[in-house]
Amino acid sequence: MPDTANQINWIFKEINHIVDDNDPFIVLVSLWLDNLAFFICENPQFDTLLMMCHTNQYIGRQYVITDQFKFYLTQLEQANVSQVIFTKKQLFYIKTCSFLLGSYLVAKPQNYIFTAEEILNHISDQYLNIINIHSHTMASWSKELMICITYLTNLVCICCWWSEETSMPIKTLFSTEQISNDLIQGLIRIVCYEPFHEEIQNEQLHDELSLIEPILKLFLVILQTQNTSYYFRSNIFLPEILLTLAESSSHEKHSLCAYAILGEILTDEKLKDLKFADSMYAFFLNLLEKGWHHPLKRFKRMPVIYLLR
Repeated sequence: MPDTANQINWIFKEINHIVDDNDPFIVLVSLWLDNLAFFICENPQFDTLLMMCHTNQYIGRQYVITDQFKFYLTQLEQANVSQVIFTKKQLFYIKTCSFLLGSYLVAKPQNYIFTAEEILNHISDQYLNIINIHSHTMASWSKELMICITYLTNLVCICCWWSEETSMPIKTLFSTEQISNDLIQGLIRIVCYEPFHEEIQNEQLHDELSLIEPILKLFLVILQTQNTSYYFRSNIFLPEILLTLAESSSHEKHSLCAYAILGEILTDEKLKDLKFADSMYAFFLNLLEKGWHHPLKRFKRMPVIYLLR
């Protein structure tokens, strides 16, 4: 991490002055910031470092809440997205800046320059349209489109969770019942697309977020803040898909989210009918033990109390 704000500003100003949208310097900076975001995810205590705060202030002001960011979202709203649009600079905006800002906001900073509602106001309409359009055509997605949707969903989810004590951010996303239904059904279609399940069964460490992970987390936020369980219950295949994800994932955080969603949408009788009570019980006991022995009484940034819901 650079030692001064001037050093950080210099890096970003160099990017701003680059004419070639595929310049190698953009790639190097993106890799550095991606690694920084992953580091913050695993070590949230560094979120409060002065240079980390400055970096995310700059990213929010100069990249995310900008017309250029919205221009890139407009490109993603096309039904047939051309590969030409996926330049290194476009991915720097949509993937890298969204990822680092989201990793920073998870710690719920009190004095960030934008509120969760302001961020969602800036991106939510286009995000909703992107999901509505592309959730019918997963088989034709390019790797780059999948990356963009993954990191946008992650940012949207974190904004909703960041200010969960107020309902304004989530209301920004769910302004009408039809919009709520369209988004939930679109995300369910994505989760039910089996080729995407392969990535969470990989035991190797990923250098990318899993698409399924932020969607499952967003489902949890929606279920715990909105009266939307009937949308989820209307899909008769979803419980079986979630159970498969929970039992096949090599990553505990995916299993945790999938089990938690099942607990939200199924009645006690239907949970018993699935006949996985013993495996889920053992799974949660294991997580509780890990969280209890953590210095901050947390598991994967989640306080132990949340595991007892």
